[in-house]
Amino acid sequence: MLLLLSKDFFKFNFPLNSWIASGITLVTSFIQIQYDVGRIKQKMKELASLHDKHLNRPTLDDSSEEEHAIEITTQEITQVRPQRILGS
Repeated sequence: MLLLLSKDFFKFNFPLNSWIASGITLVTSFIQIQYDVGRIKQKMKELASLHDKHLNRPTLDDSSEEEHAIEITTQEITQVRPQRILGS
């Protein structure tokens, strides 16, 4: 079956340009999310290492530097978010 469509059909009934733009936006957002997830995974590894170091230290003295590093890393993890999807 041969379907003949005029250019006016695509112009008014088939918003191809907006679909392409939406697809590009979606791909861009997907790439951003992949990047953010990679950052979160790396920070989670760092946080696990900091916790292990802090909990398995030979003495029970206060180690405010380690605790501060744990707090900073935790904040970095919670601040990562795909901004393009959330629109903020």
